[in-house]
Amino acid sequence: MSKKWIFLVFFFGTVSQPAVFSSSLLLTENRMTDSYESRKSGDEKKTKAFSDNPLLLDGISLDYSFFSLSSRGKLTVVAGDPYSPDATKIPFRAYLRRDGKPLNMGKADGRCEKSEIELSDVLAYAQVGDDLVIEPTRKEDAVARRIIRLKLFWFLKLPFRKGDGC
Repeated sequence: MSKKWIFLVFFFGTVSQPAVFSSSLLLTENRMTDSYESRKSGDEKKTKAFSDNPLLLDGISLDYSFFSLSSRGKLTVVAGDPYSPDATKIPFRAYLRRDGKPLNMGKADGRCEKSEIELSDVLAYAQVGDDLVIEPTRKEDAVARRIIRLKLFWFLKLPFRKGDGC
């Protein structure tokens, strides 16, 4: 009988313990991969896909060539395709910068974050050559930061070129 006990103890001691250790090793490996996967999916959620022009003016993609001091409408910044209904509005700040220094604007305070802003409130204090700075408030949306140099808009754009005159 003692040989049976020795055999059983030896058998369960050597065979079952590595299985216990290997399963615990498997559990820790699963925990590590699960935490990596969750961290990876969290990073993917943080990085949003922005289009090359995330600015919308009254729901239409902003055309920088026609943007001027006389532009009016509601300005929004979106993540994703601006033409799809899945586009999400991003909170941002919009302020004017003159000679590298931000301007104090009464009603259109640049310190408040909004998901859309009325351009007439901001551009009321603007002059030719000022910069309109549009920066998202969250760090993960910093890709959508834009600086637009303000200019006068000439309705009759005539090409005054020197040369053949065609």
